[in-house]
Amino acid sequence: MDSNKICRVKIEENIIRVQSGKELTLPLAILNKDCKFKKMWDKFAGRSEEELNKAREYSREYNQRPEVKAKRKEYQREYDQKPEVRAKVREYHREYNQRPEIKAKHREHQREYYQRPEVKARHREYNQKPEIKARAREYNQKPEVKAKHREYQRKYYQKVVKDKQNQQELNKLTREIKE
Repeated sequence: MDSNKICRVKIEENIIRVQSGKELTLPLAILNKDCKFKKMWDKFAGRSEEELNKAREYSREYNQRPEVKAKRKEYQREYDQKPEVRAKVREYHREYNQRPEIKAKHREHQREYYQRPEVKARHREYNQKPEIKARAREYNQKPEVKAKHREYQRKYYQKVVKDKQNQQELNKLTREIKE
């Protein structure tokens, strides 16, 4: 709240400086973010509302020109290719994607996406190709993959046996309680 008041004080001070023709204490870019200062600046500069609207309209039309759009797009492409910009963007996305709510959102999106019939059909069709089947068969023949599958099956079998024993004990206890 205090920083807002200080900012207001600085803006009021700069409005007075504009009227008296003195040098500004803050950069014009920062001051122009404030509506009150901008109106005062335009009024002092002698620009009417009609002139301002005309300037806005011209700017809008100018920015819609194909050559201007192409130039802006080319500049943006060059800017995005700079190593420091790419590193900054990469770092931002790395941090952003580590947030728990974003991870949950991605998981939910993936779950919904892979449940679509057209996606399932596309995967089924892809997995039916002979070269894909051959690659999967070749992968599954590797000793480390076979060992991994055996370990998984052993753990799964132990879990099933344990669950079956627990169910039998539960059934036995329920029979004893009924009797």
